[in-house]
Amino acid sequence: MLSGVVAFFFYRGVPIHDINIWRLQGAFAQANIQHPRHSALLRKKIYLGGPDEHGSRRCIYVVGEARVAPFAKDDINKIYQNASASFGNEMIPVHILFSDQRDSPYEMPFIAWQEELANATPEENTPYIVYITTQRPFLADPRCDD
Repeated sequence: MLSGVVAFFFYRGVPIHDINIWRLQGAFAQANIQHPRHSALLRKKIYLGGPDEHGSRRCIYVVGEARVAPFAKDDINKIYQNASASFGNEMIPVHILFSDQRDSPYEMPFIAWQEELANATPEENTPYIVYITTQRPFLADPRCDD
């Protein structure tokens, strides 16, 4: 019986991480984020995993949306600058990611998302990802130990 439980956790991961990403999705949805007028949702983004460092001992949760808007990057940043989401006792700031942003975290999922944005070449719109993120100890979850 015990070996079955251990095998389940190794195969599926630690359930608290699934609960936390689900809660973060709810926090993002409830944040009442005011998106730029005439912006368009491309797709929803969710990430539960490690930062691409084997042995980092942390699990990263990211929830957001890939969007496009007919505005400059500075204008998009200003629109979201005071936005945040409530996650338990934390107030998590809303972040923006652009394809050529150099001050963004150089870890997963942001590396892959920047590449995805760079390949999206809308003619008159600026592609970006608006997101919230937090992290917790990895608790030996194989999904968080890339």
